[in-house]
Amino acid sequence: MKKISLSINEFYLLNAELNGGEIQTNLGSKSFEGFINQELTLVQKYWLNDINKKIKEEVGSCEKLKEELVKKYGEVAEDKIQISMYIKDENGNDVSNPNYAKFNEEFLLLLQESRFLEYKELNINELGGIKTKDNYEILYKLFNVE
Repeated sequence: MKKISLSINEFYLLNAELNGGEIQTNLGSKSFEGFINQELTLVQKYWLNDINKKIKEEVGSCEKLKEELVKKYGEVAEDKIQISMYIKDENGNDVSNPNYAKFNEEFLLLLQESRFLEYKELNINELGGIKTKDNYEILYKLFNVE
C-alpha cells in the first residue's frame, strides 16, 4: 500500500473525479463523468472502490466540520441554520455579511489542511485502454507511471 498526503480540497476534487459531479474552482465550475463509472475490470473497480470509500469518509468528516462552522456563524432561517453572503441593512439593502467572511476564512483554512490517503497504487499501463474526456488531475497522483 502507498500513502499520499492530500489537502482536504484535493479530497473534494478526487471525490468529484471518481464519482462524477460538479466542483467550483477559481476558474468557475468543472464537471466530471466519474472515473469509477468508466468500463473497468473487476480488479480495477475493486481498488477504486477501496480508495473511494476512504475519500468519502474524509469528505464526510470535513462536511461535519463545515456544519459546525455554519452553526457558529449562521443564523436560524426557515427552521434551519444557514449562512448567507449578504444580509439586509436597516434600509433593506443587501450588504456583505461579516459572519460569512469569518465562516469563509475558517473554511478555506480547513480546505488547506492535509490528510493522508493509504491506497493500492494504480498502474497506468493497466488503465491505458480507457477513453475519457475528463482530465483527472488528482487521480493521476495515485498512478504508477513507470
